[in-house]
Amino acid sequence: MPTKPPPALEAHPGINASHITWYVTDRLKAGTINLYSAYLLMHEALRFERLLYLQSGWKQKLEISGLMDLYYDHITAKALGCTVEADESAAWFLADIPLLQEKRKHFLADRLAEGKSLLADAALHRLLADLRRRYDSLPDAQGPYPQGSFPFHLAAPELELLQPGSQPAFAPGQELDAESADFYVQLQLAH
Repeated sequence: MPTKPPPALEAHPGINASHITWYVTDRLKAGTINLYSAYLLMHEALRFERLLYLQSGWKQKLEISGLMDLYYDHITAKALGCTVEADESAAWFLADIPLLQEKRKHFLADRLAEGKSLLADAALHRLLADLRRRYDSLPDAQGPYPQGSFPFHLAAPELELLQPGSQPAFAPGQELDAESADFYVQLQLAH
């Protein structure tokens, strides 16, 4: 099944983030992109998404789902061996914690005071794996849950970090495909 070409970039960072996400998810559904390529593009989508609450002109507030996306970006990078992106997303996560506007009980938000140690917390990874396993029986009001953040239901980076080699989607040696590479360079030049 052919996919649409990469989207053109717009002036609005939220539109860019959405279009990148749709493009990646379409390619994932079509089976035309590997997890590594999808991750690198989604990392760039997250870079655009952050602008919505970092730049005052966009007036968006950071919610728990945004911090979940940052956390999952970090652990997915670690599971894939993307050191630069893992460091970058760790810095984003830690810098953005004070910007969280949503105040309610949540399994991630309740642990934010742990700061940097949260990034490698095996107990949290076990909890995330359990939540992923029980997803269909969890109450919506207590989310967001792991499947709401990339890599969605496709792979479990928390399990890969707990048991290296347990998740085939994180197999080493994945390369950026040609179509993704061209789009990735375009995204890099946009920043």
